[in-house]
Amino acid sequence: MKHTYSLQLIARILIVGLFLQGCHGFGNTPLSGIEEQNKQPDIQAILDKEFVAEGGHLVTFYNEKDEIKASLQVNPLDEKNKFYNGVDVIIEKGAELASLAKLDKKTQQKRIQIQFSKEQKGNPENVVVHKSWLMGGGNEGGNDDGSPREIIMFCGNPGVGKSTLCNSVFGKAVFNSGISVGTGMTIHKQEYMHENKLYIDTPGLRDVEKAEQAALEIEAALKKNNNYKIVFVATLDEGRIRADDLVTINKVCDAIKSNFEYGLIFNKITKKTVQKIEQTGFAQETLYRYLTPLKKKPALTIILTRDEEIEGEDNMYFQSGDENRRKLLEFINFLNANRIWSNNVDKLDVTDYEKQVSDMKERYDREIAVLNRTIEGQQSEIKKLKEKDCVLF
Repeated sequence: MKHTYSLQLIARILIVGLFLQGCHGFGNTPLSGIEEQNKQPDIQAILDKEFVAEGGHLVTFYNEKDEIKASLQVNPLDEKNKFYNGVDVIIEKGAELASLAKLDKKTQQKRIQIQFSKEQKGNPENVVVHKSWLMGGGNEGGNDDGSPREIIMFCGNPGVGKSTLCNSVFGKAVFNSGISVGTGMTIHKQEYMHENKLYIDTPGLRDVEKAEQAALEIEAALKKNNNYKIVFVATLDEGRIRADDLVTINKVCDAIKSNFEYGLIFNKITKKTVQKIEQTGFAQETLYRYLTPLKKKPALTIILTRDEEIEGEDNMYFQSGDENRRKLLEFINFLNANRIWSNNVDKLDVTDYEKQVSDMKERYDREIAVLNRTIEGQQSEIKKLKEKDCVLF
């Protein structure tokens, strides 16, 4: 009997342990005013049913010795998805459980939240069921005052394809996109309401002459007192994320002083680069090794391949049925939305932006060199384990 599975597990532990340490996953919302309500009369309405929690995680409630517990499947779209049983459940006083079972999956995500433990490296600590108004910010089908149900905000430097991705969601050319010599196509933020959600395409910080204006545009976009899905877009240069993209992500994250999550799209990646990443056997972990300089790690990542038919063309987008569009829509759907209040948003500091990019590149190159040497050593150990496995069996 060969221990192929055990070898794969050892390999994953080695790599994940190195690159994902300190990445605590999803932010926690304080449990002020929350009480355990496991004895509610309508508790039977949610038992043995599968729900979708905030962030797209799957939850099933069950009864264990007269206490309600939860089974979780974390990151169901991610190759690192994990299963947990016996997770404690906290139900806010006044939550209507009978109606919870009748809600659509998107609305369920506004009502069910997973609290992750920072002390236990991101393991789920509790599942919280909220009253309808707390998570959704208003009418669960949309806001009565005409304001968007949530905001999907795209951030990233010039040329990474933010506008094209937004247009791909809409299925039509709404935002200006294409090649602009010497500067980004998006100079001011562009906004468009689509399916009761406000999409915002923000300018990049890399343009030296327009960095201050871009910082003000991003700050204003973050101060709409709404539920936000924040999406950063970056590209890979010879298989590595660029230093200016790392600095931009850190700058925007530093300005937000409340708990939030964000997604990261690696856009316009050549098929050859994708193949090299996949050849490692640990595609997601390989991507994460390039993100070590980030102060806050992404909750979700995705790779979208370069489309030569639209590359360099003005106002083009992924067509209906395109694999990139399908992955993009699925990514946005499963990304968690977090409430951001204007008083929790600071001014973006773009002082000495170019110097910080230069410093980041030097630091990044050093860290990647160390990581690569460590990986080579781990791969050598894995090879020895395989050879030993073949000898024994």
